[in-house]
Amino acid sequence: MVATTIHLLRHGEVHNPEGVLYGRLAGYHLSERGRAMAELVAMHVSGGATAPRYDITAVVASPLQRAQETAAPIAAALGLDVRTDDHLIEADNAFEGMTFGVGDGSLRHPRHWPLLVNPFRPSWGEPYTEQVARMRLAVDAARELARGHEALVVSHQLPIWVTRLVREAAPVARPAPPAVLARVADQPALRRRHARRDRVQRTRGLAAAGRRNRGRRVAVRTPRVHSPSGAARAHRVGRGMLGALAGLALLAGCTTSSTGTPHGAPSDVADQGYQSGDGSAKLWAAHDRSQPVELSGTDFAGTVQDVTAWRGDVVVLNSWYAGCPPCRAEAPDLVAFANDYATRGVHVLGINGTDDAGAASAFQRTFAVPYPSIADTHGRAIAALQGVVPMQATPTTVVLDRDGRVAARILGLVDAATLRGLVDDVLGGTGATPAPDAPGATATAGEPAATPTGTQSAVVTPTTRAVP
Repeated sequence: MVATTIHLLRHGEVHNPEGVLYGRLAGYHLSERGRAMAELVAMHVSGGATAPRYDITAVVASPLQRAQETAAPIAAALGLDVRTDDHLIEADNAFEGMTFGVGDGSLRHPRHWPLLVNPFRPSWGEPYTEQVARMRLAVDAARELARGHEALVVSHQLPIWVTRLVREAAPVARPAPPAVLARVADQPALRRRHARRDRVQRTRGLAAAGRRNRGRRVAVRTPRVHSPSGAARAHRVGRGMLGALAGLALLAGCTTSSTGTPHGAPSDVADQGYQSGDGSAKLWAAHDRSQPVELSGTDFAGTVQDVTAWRGDVVVLNSWYAGCPPCRAEAPDLVAFANDYATRGVHVLGINGTDDAGAASAFQRTFAVPYPSIADTHGRAIAALQGVVPMQATPTTVVLDRDGRVAARILGLVDAATLRGLVDDVLGGTGATPAPDAPGATATAGEPAATPTGTQSAVVTPTTRAVP
């Protein structure tokens, strides 16, 4: 089956000093920052000295000015024309042209309140189901234009968001649910509320109470293990208020403040679905390395990969997924490393627990990746590593020595010189003393960790090498 990738892109920041909900109104163009956003995307997808060009063969945009202005520099950088699809237009909204808020906004007028009765349809504008239906038509058309390649589709915040939500919740054929693995969070990608001790309730005696009162309707009050403090209660009320405001944020859609920052938008790219490390590296001494890692799985080509088959050689493991920005940034360095070290007894293996075969294969094709990657949707490969080395970030790169033991780790974006230095040390049979979180090492606050022989730990910065 031919894989085709469709990228949905929200237009850049809009010049909107009045802070109105502009909806489908004409005349709303990109701000200076919005134009810079579009130019940055154009530079990224067209490739350059540090990254290959995306395989984009079609650029399609909403007919509204802000979407056309976003698509134009991207298409020009790729040598393409911008195609227009009316199905990509912004959602219709009864508050169009008004400021949206409680103070001096439209919500202060009681005549507008009936429009808020049903946020699930929604009652103030185009139904979500209709937005998704037309967006699917646009995506299908773009898929036909770019069959076997990639297409970039420029639309608006709300249509893109509801399409994503429906797509992620759509009933599809799924494999059997994975086993719950030790040390690995069950479905860690799901956004959820954190566990709260003050919400844990005792269950002792409930069964007996039910037997004693069989046939009668009895309310059983179970005491809390921990009574929340006033601060905890205030925090819970605050979270409830934030939830209500989040619902109203859907109505606000594409409004922009007078400073040019979208209302409620973050000022940076944090919380974009991945957790990135700081690039720090650690190398463990040979006598402090733990037991050999047992790790295997099937790659995206259907071939079984098993690191035990590479005993006697050095193995580099890299966790990644296609939508992770630092993963894309480090890919050229990893590809160059794999090609340069292939004849020196070094194997590279990727671990991807997020993407399907289509997305992963498109990534590997874009960056000309010469090494395989395990499709780790069940999390077993990560579980095999979690027992030996913490992997709090994606990407994370782990170096196994010739015996299959964890010798080094880079947390976050790989620095090419650091990776090569670490692997050279492992190939040469050398190693620094263990870092504070190395197996068998302990540390107290403000003091370096000590190995059993009393030597101090070493942490390698992204631009230096560990010294034996």
